[in-house]
Amino acid sequence: MRTQLTDYAFHFKKIHIYCDSKSAIAISYKAVQHSRTKHIAARYHFIKEHVEKGMIELYFVKTDYQLADLFTKALPPEWFIIWFVTLETDIQEKEQKESQKQTNPSTEWKGQSQKSAK
Repeated sequence: MRTQLTDYAFHFKKIHIYCDSKSAIAISYKAVQHSRTKHIAARYHFIKEHVEKGMIELYFVKTDYQLADLFTKALPPEWFIIWFVTLETDIQEKEQKESQKQTNPSTEWKGQSQKSAK
């Protein structure tokens, strides 16, 4: 997961995962083997192992705000429109910031060019 995020120029010390299950978060953070977890296949302990290593941090998010639902569940049309507009707005804001960075050089660069012009 970290490698893929790095490929997309996201560099994190810890990967943040938002989960809408408090039970799943509690199980991931506790090193004790519970009677409820003994039947979970070993491949599903991947997240738990990485939480213990400190590579992943789990955060609780209410189901209403779980962005992954947009891609994994059939949502009512109202929810889909709300999420779509929110994502579109976030993308537009990010594009505006990027274009401002390209058109307005940083103040350090301006200061250096002014010194060299004198």
